Amino acid sequence: MERRVADSMDLRYGKASSGEKILDCVQIEPDLYWIGYHHAKDERSRFSGGLYPIEIPTDMVSRAWLKFEEAIRWAGLPIGCGTRCVDIGSSPGGASQALLTRGAQVLGVDPAEMDPRILKYPGFTHIRGRIGQVKRSLFRKVRYAIADMNVAPNFTLDVLSELVSRRDNDIRGLLFTLKMFQLELTDAIPESIRRLETLGFDEIKVKQLQFNRQEITVLAKSRPM
Repeated sequence: MERRVADSMDLRYGKASSGEKILDCVQIEPDLYWIGYHHAKDERSRFSGGLYPIEIPTDMVSRAWLKFEEAIRWAGLPIGCGTRCVDIGSSPGGASQALLTRGAQVLGVDPAEMDPRILKYPGFTHIRGRIGQVKRSLFRKVRYAIADMNVAPNFTLDVLSELVSRRDNDIRGLLFTLKMFQLELTDAIPESIRRLETLGFDEIKVKQLQFNRQEITVLAKSRPM
C-alpha cells in the first residue's frame, strides 16, 4: 500500500534507544528558548518532539484514522486479528479503519452511511442507528469500545458508562475522545476520571495527542472480570 508521511512529522532524527538522553529545545517567544533533556522511556518519548512517525495510507477514509492510529499505539491496546471491537459514532469509518487494518472484528454504530471502502472489509458490520436504539446483546463478545462523537463530554461518558455497566458484556477497555468545546470543560476532567474509576477500570490515562484538536483522548482499561 502506498503511503505518505504526515505533514507534521520529520523523520530525519530517527528513534532513540531506551535510556538514551535526549536534548529538548522549546521556542517560547522569538528570542526565548527553554533547553532541557529527558531520558527515552516509553515509545513516545523515543521520537523527536514526542511525535510518532505515522505514515498516512493513500486510502485513508477520514482524519479519524490519524487520531485512532496514534491513540491505539499510545494506549498499547492488544488489538489484533479477531479482536472484537465496537466503534460508536463510526461514520464515515476512519477510526474503524485503524482497527480493521489490524485484523479486528468491528461493529460500527452510526445512523449515517459508512464509506464504501470500510463496508468492503469482511470484518466490519454496520449497525445503522443510534447507540441508544441498539440491542445490547449484540455487544456481548465485544472486548474494546472506541468512540469519537461530536457531542458534549458528559453525553459520551453516559453512553460508554451504560454500555460497560451491563453484566452481560466483557468489555475490557475504552478508547475515546472528549470534545472540549469550551476551555471551561477541562475543569471537569478529574470528575470524568472518577466516573471511569467507578466502572472498575484500574488504568486510566488522559492526553491531548498530536492529532487531536480541541479534544482529548482517554484510555480506560484492565477491568477485572
